[in-house]
Amino acid sequence: MPYQPELERFNSAFDGITFAPGSDISGFRVIDTGLLHLASGQLCASDPLVCPDPPAFTQQVPIGDWPVQVAVACLANGDERMAYARVVFANAPVSRWVMASTPDQPDGEMGEDEFYGYGVDAGTGCFMDLRASVLLAACMQADSDYFEQMIDAMQANYRDTHCWVDLRPDPQRPDNVMCFSSGWGDGCYPSFFGHAADGTLVCVMTDFLV
Repeated sequence: MPYQPELERFNSAFDGITFAPGSDISGFRVIDTGLLHLASGQLCASDPLVCPDPPAFTQQVPIGDWPVQVAVACLANGDERMAYARVVFANAPVSRWVMASTPDQPDGEMGEDEFYGYGVDAGTGCFMDLRASVLLAACMQADSDYFEQMIDAMQANYRDTHCWVDLRPDPQRPDNVMCFSSGWGDGCYPSFFGHAADGTLVCVMTDFLV
């Protein structure tokens, strides 16, 4: 069976539930990073420092301005890692996952615990509308220092082992890129569409496998 996030753990992470002693994770802390402007309903996720213009997910999402939250895992050893990032469309628990995919990822059966995901090489993930990705790619192409400007902007919200930023490639436009640290750092991380029991789309989530 392909990889699926643990529903109880995910829902608990955003409810701020504290885990029993003896667990590797003592609890979660939720960061509200702001509203993501989705002008086209075509959602992208990537390492924005390496891949500023990824293909959008094949599944459409509602147009509008939607809350983005990150659940930070507070580890028993004192470390903290961003475990999940999500765009929230409805206030309900997730009861079913659908793996997010892009047009370049083929259909077909997947093996045990396999998944589609995006590669991270600069310790950062993001959510953005397809229109924002075009603006971000243009900024990075026009200014060789824009990469460093993005890093500096994230450092303004730095806390040991993680940081985030609500980035606007064009300050005159509402299109934004919500950037955040990716769990343990570099790797490949899957995203999922989370649905409520009645089929309502609750969120789109990236699992940083913490």
